[in-house]
Amino acid sequence: MSVALLLDQAFRLQNQGQLAQAEKLYGQALLTVRDNPALWFNHGLVLRDLERPAEALASFDQALRLSPAMAEIQNERAGALLALDRPAEALAALDRSLILKPGYPGTLINRGMALMALNRPEAALADFDTVLRQQPRLTLALVARGAALEKLGRQADALDSYNRAHAAAPRDCHALNQRGLLLARFGRHDEALADYDQALAIDPGLAAVRFNRATALLALGRPGDAHAETRRVFTEHPGYPFAFDGLLDTSLRTCDFTQRAALEANLAAHVRAGRPLTPFHLLLVSDDPALQRLCAAGYTARAVGSGVAAMAPRRVGTGPRLKLAYLSHDFRAHTVATSNAALLERHDRDRFELFAVSTGPDDASPMRARLMRAFDHFHDVREQDDAAVAALLARQEIDILVDLGGHTIGARPGILARRPAPIQVNYQGWPGTTGSDFVDYMIADPSVAPPGRDGDFAERLVRLPRCYMPVDPGRDPFAATPTRAAAGLPEDAFVFCAFNGAWKIAPPMFRLWLELLCEVPNGILWLRHDNDTAADNLRREAAAQGVAPERLVFAGRAEDAEHIARHRLADLFLDTMPFAGHSTAIESLWAGLPLVTCTGNGFAARVSASALAAVGMPQLAAASLADYKALALRLVRDPALLASYRDRLDKGRATFPLFDPAGLCRALEAAYEKMAALSRAGEKPQAFTVER
Repeated sequence: MSVALLLDQAFRLQNQGQLAQAEKLYGQALLTVRDNPALWFNHGLVLRDLERPAEALASFDQALRLSPAMAEIQNERAGALLALDRPAEALAALDRSLILKPGYPGTLINRGMALMALNRPEAALADFDTVLRQQPRLTLALVARGAALEKLGRQADALDSYNRAHAAAPRDCHALNQRGLLLARFGRHDEALADYDQALAIDPGLAAVRFNRATALLALGRPGDAHAETRRVFTEHPGYPFAFDGLLDTSLRTCDFTQRAALEANLAAHVRAGRPLTPFHLLLVSDDPALQRLCAAGYTARAVGSGVAAMAPRRVGTGPRLKLAYLSHDFRAHTVATSNAALLERHDRDRFELFAVSTGPDDASPMRARLMRAFDHFHDVREQDDAAVAALLARQEIDILVDLGGHTIGARPGILARRPAPIQVNYQGWPGTTGSDFVDYMIADPSVAPPGRDGDFAERLVRLPRCYMPVDPGRDPFAATPTRAAAGLPEDAFVFCAFNGAWKIAPPMFRLWLELLCEVPNGILWLRHDNDTAADNLRREAAAQGVAPERLVFAGRAEDAEHIARHRLADLFLDTMPFAGHSTAIESLWAGLPLVTCTGNGFAARVSASALAAVGMPQLAAASLADYKALALRLVRDPALLASYRDRLDKGRATFPLFDPAGLCRALEAAYEKMAALSRAGEKPQAFTVER
């Protein structure tokens, strides 16, 4: 076949969407024709559409060498660079393209995309607005403009831009998807789901939309349906970057042990290959601190992106009070707030000036009001972008910025990446390393981070002399204690309580619990009811192991006081592993219910052991699953021993270090002052231990 016929056929196949065949023919033509810029350009376009950006870039480079004054080549070359996460090079190529062809809409849109990747949303918005002055109904520009407005914290304007895009092109799936994502951020998940459904009715093969639909279903309390969606994404679009992570998430939430096992087999390879994985999901399935650090570092890099410049460095101020800011998405009715409120209220205001930086919703709850009273200054910054929040902190001359979010939902690492404070600290809300180079310290204790484990963390470790976890001792553990009958528990049963979330229940631990039931004929396993799908899967697993499903009793949701009090109906709390109980374990001890835990390798696996040490019961932390089982059986078979632990918890509640927020606050303040002293002396952050 002649070269002319090859090119003609390749072009027709390209237009018909038969990309693999077209690429093959272009490749054949290039064996003999090497000096045709159009041939190289079309070859690059096919490779682009085949999602092979590195090869596409090579073809565009060849085309550009042969025809350096062709603006379209520079534009497409920039698109390949963006796909390869090289936005600075893409921006330079687009600027050259605009010199050759000023004001071209496609180039301006790509330039705006490059600026977005470089975290310059204001400049990107200017490019999108320039395009829209020429073509007010250009959907691509309207959607891109909406994304820039979101980055700038102008959510209402962003929604208006997406609405305009949808009105201009009702069948544009990208506009529907972006509007759905924004509606979801507003908490309007039903409307978001409707947008995703409309997009999938137009094109059922959109992996990103189907993945977002699963996220909306989770938010609407439909994890079983979400699990079906993530399975479909994983099966039909295995190359979709978030397919693995999404399916692992829903497998954990629904206790699908079979699916979980298949994913766990490839987990380490997935992380080491640099593929996306939410660090929280890894903590739930892996007790490998090195893998956890690697995953956290990759997640931070993706979350922050490139092009974020740190602010000018400065040292801690020399005023009479250290300016201490706490950053959180959860200053509301949330576990993080419940744990920290009493601690925050006890800070010494003669030595510390307290700032709250709230990035999450205002739920108008009593807890929100309590927290607002606990701070000297309360900044609600949920509508501001990362750069604006960092600028606010810099203007306030914050000395120490304490992040309570880490890698949890709603966290804002982009704020810390800008280095608005001379000292930045990871504390409490995230039980592991952030993997970042812009967080200086992590607050820990000798139990969760034993000596010799500093290499597991990107931060410098500050070990407090007692359990690092804050506790609010103001809750009455005796209030409104229900009867066993009211809780659906048999009066004469030995009640094993396991109130950690369903996503923390690992198959080996659950099967060990079932073994305990087999050895304790009157035993009942009392679990928290998270969702029907998880409960059904756990019942099926029990039946498969020869345990009658009715021996699993699921506790519904309850108000805080009732939930704490109902712990007293149980006989022994069974902890999870590799993600141990944290606030849940402490609630058990506060209510007077002894617990057994298995001490793992990672920070998240050792929090219950730390809590037990802080109530003088380190012997209830087993070193292996076999020891865990033996310890639990010993306590079942020795009622006097078990009763002695309960009695010690009840009598020591007022004196145990675990329940002393004032003592924790003094230790934490000593840590902050040591950090400040190092900064004032011009020294780099360094690990240290706070003495008793």
